[in-house]
Amino acid sequence: QPQGTVVAYWMGVEDIFQQLSGVLPIGAAEEDPNLPFYTLVGYALQATEDGDDNSELGNFLLGLPTDNASTGEWTLTIPIGSFGTPGDPSTIVQTDEQHTPG
Repeated sequence: QPQGTVVAYWMGVEDIFQQLSGVLPIGAAEEDPNLPFYTLVGYALQATEDGDDNSELGNFLLGLPTDNASTGEWTLTIPIGSFGTPGDPSTIVQTDEQHTPG
């Protein structure tokens, strides 16, 4: 692949009967697939930001007096869960837990 190529990929496990399971990300192997993973050919990661320590990519500010945040400012905190039926975990829309490892 030439440098700069974006490669979309997913992973799965196939058994001796050619049955696919354990696909990551979930749904990536479907006919109407979920979003796969992506990688960029020929580039090295310079820095990353995981949302836990906002110092790797410089100082991140949560709002300035001069910004025009019309729908609110970013907040870094524990996620607020959202459910189709309030309190029913089987109807979760937005997680109510921190899933970042570490």
